[in-house]
Amino acid sequence: MTSIKINRGLAMSSKNVFHLGICKEDIRDANIVLMPGDPDRVDAIAAHLENPVLLASKREYRTVLAEKDGKRVLVCSTGIGGASTAIAVEELALLGVENYIRIGTTGALQKAINPTDVIITTGAVRMEGASEHLAPIEFPAVAHFDLVRKLAQSAEKNNIPYFTGITASSATFYQGQNRKDSFQKGFVIRSLRDKLEELTELNVLNFEMEAATVLTQTAAYGLKGACVTGVLLNRNNEEFPTEEIDEGVKYEIYNDHLGLATFGIGHLVIPADEEYGEPLGTRISEERVRECFDKDVESVLRDCKLLYKDFDLAILRWAEDRKKALGL
Repeated sequence: MTSIKINRGLAMSSKNVFHLGICKEDIRDANIVLMPGDPDRVDAIAAHLENPVLLASKREYRTVLAEKDGKRVLVCSTGIGGASTAIAVEELALLGVENYIRIGTTGALQKAINPTDVIITTGAVRMEGASEHLAPIEFPAVAHFDLVRKLAQSAEKNNIPYFTGITASSATFYQGQNRKDSFQKGFVIRSLRDKLEELTELNVLNFEMEAATVLTQTAAYGLKGACVTGVLLNRNNEEFPTEEIDEGVKYEIYNDHLGLATFGIGHLVIPADEEYGEPLGTRISEERVRECFDKDVESVLRDCKLLYKDFDLAILRWAEDRKKALGL
């Protein structure tokens, strides 16, 4: 991991673009930008690159210049949604940047897609609003083939499960994506009702909020744009990530440190499992991983009760001791 330096020599000048607060000299001919939404992710991404230098941090826009394999790379946050994203693309284009890759997280719509999978967007449904100020709605929001091809090749090289296809970009996080836990308990205006089901039936892969803006804007300007997102959850199962999903969970059969076939959250494949005898790498659904995890926990609790006569009482005492230790 690389520490990020601050560009002390950055001079505010009339050449600085208004929102990003940087100028052409600052980016030193960097021709590609990675664009997360969250400013906090900029440093985390740049730390995996070489010689990262913070150029500016204004509002939702945090910009770092770094290097990778001898080439200069920008990392610039966009904030949430199409409007702020369009500003970032516009001002970077004014500085001469030609390649734009949105990176972020997403919720999957198709049942075959699991958390930790990657989606490489080939085109986007323009529901985010901002792109209508850039091109008529008939204009397609499509990713540039060269960037899509390189992203797919990289995923294959690193053995990362990925899907390519259509992404839906929504103007809102709650109503536009048909979440039920909004202030109005899932109420959405008539034109957006059943939108999630409709898009799923149309084989749209996922929901997010910025891809359509990036792809429309770059295509309309004669630039190159792409979008790659990591799946946090599948909307068929939940609306928000839950603590039940461990970051180390694996949605395929693999050998554990003892060489035994395993999947999910440490579930050992046994003869009674339907997966018994399946080859390594066989994909396991999120629903199946949850099912096996719940059964494993029940089995452990059942065995503990058989082994320890006062197990239930011990659990109660442990809970009380924990509260005292934590000062609760």
